[in-house]
Amino acid sequence: MKRTLFLITLIFFIIAFTSPAFIVTQRVANATVAPTINSPSAILIDEKTGDILWQKNADERRAIASTTKIMTAILAIEKKSLDETVTVGENVVLARENGMKLSPGEKIKLRDLLSALMLNSANDAAIAVAEYVGGSVEGFLGLMNQKALELGAKNSNFTSPNGLINNHELNSTAHFSTARDLAIISRHAMKNKTFAAIVATKEDTLTRDGSKPAVVINRNKLLWSYPGANGIKTGHTNEAGYCLVSSAAKEGVSLIAVVLGSKSQDAVFDESASLLNYGFAQFEQKKLVKKGAILKTIKLDYGQKLNLVAESDVTATVRRSFKTFAKTDIKKNIKAPVKKGAVLGNLTIYQSDYPVAHVRLVADRGVKKPTFIQVIRFYWHRFLKRIY
Repeated sequence: MKRTLFLITLIFFIIAFTSPAFIVTQRVANATVAPTINSPSAILIDEKTGDILWQKNADERRAIASTTKIMTAILAIEKKSLDETVTVGENVVLARENGMKLSPGEKIKLRDLLSALMLNSANDAAIAVAEYVGGSVEGFLGLMNQKALELGAKNSNFTSPNGLINNHELNSTAHFSTARDLAIISRHAMKNKTFAAIVATKEDTLTRDGSKPAVVINRNKLLWSYPGANGIKTGHTNEAGYCLVSSAAKEGVSLIAVVLGSKSQDAVFDESASLLNYGFAQFEQKKLVKKGAILKTIKLDYGQKLNLVAESDVTATVRRSFKTFAKTDIKKNIKAPVKKGAVLGNLTIYQSDYPVAHVRLVADRGVKKPTFIQVIRFYWHRFLKRIY
């Protein structure tokens, strides 16, 4: 009888601890631990705020291979219409390997070039885009470096629109960026709906001048394997290793992960997924303040009082396990009259001494300048209090 009971108990535990439900629970629990990233450089940011959630050697200058094309694509989208027709120039023949096999003089929509660029990483498409948008490759490189500086990506230098020159690798002393800079550039790019739609596309059919329609498949495997994945670009050269800038969104939280220099294609996807798992396990999108909530009551001259309320709803990505606290910064010597909605201060919300959100504090009503009678009444009541 005891032996039978032991066997039944043993079978129960084997089933319970090898069931899918248990495995999922284990994965979620492990995701709360900082991920082990073997790649030399990586970063995870909140796409909405730009806050850094995890990093490793994020400012190390590195070769970045085809992740270069993120900048190429966003510049084209911002400066041209995707419905414009591009006449392909002579220089595409220098980059036809690992490309669309574009021919000089061929006419193709900019939209199709960008799909080939971002989904299939076509190197000749990058040359065609650069010449069309910048007038020449050199002119376009000027635009790339100018845009990087404008965005605050100060540790980047672009000497190619595709990460190669004439199909030869570029070393990190000439053409480089960092995990942080790529995150900054990618965050800017993902704000553009057209860009975001392109990089989230798994498969597209391109129309070419005098050729049969061509199908391009997105090389970002996370779009198929990771729930919520929605972008953005792969890259690989011998020096750069395997690189991936990835993005995903779940339950109001949007993340961007950058992994540079992985030793294998499997590793770069696995490590990117680990970073995203960590972000989603650690953080949540939470409404911290409701618009119109009274956050401070201040006294004005002559006994008048005024409520300061939140100017807007405040939603932020916060750590699930950390408590939040707030600090107010109120203008000094506030005197009537005060208009309703006047900005009189700020409230900052913190987690572990790190600011996660801000909101302006405004007057919930108008306060007129006190009349002579109100001033006399104020001093009379104060006099009576002293007596009694």
